[in-house]
Amino acid sequence: MKQLLVIIAFFFGMQSWAQTPNTHSITINGQTDRAALWQIHQDLKADGLNFNYNPEFNNERKLTGLSYTITDAAGVELDKVSQMSNLQNGGVINIQLKKKNGKWVKE
Repeated sequence: MKQLLVIIAFFFGMQSWAQTPNTHSITINGQTDRAALWQIHQDLKADGLNFNYNPEFNNERKLTGLSYTITDAAGVELDKVSQMSNLQNGGVINIQLKKKNGKWVKE
């Protein structure tokens, strides 16, 4: 009986571990720091996406501007911002990505 419970627990544990998110909801503002940008890069990379970004910070290390491109594994551009420069003045970047039919798309 113990072995059966261990097998069942292992099976359900593997199922939850194997699942990947089908959506990414990302908000970037003037409070976003370098570590958060890197984490966004890593999270998207784990799902086969490339977040190539170029941040601008002021002398207080506050994010003031950002340009970025998000591409999928095939190099298809999903989202691009050439320059967002009002992040310290209330500007916000919202990125919504969803996996549909096996492909990532911007919502």
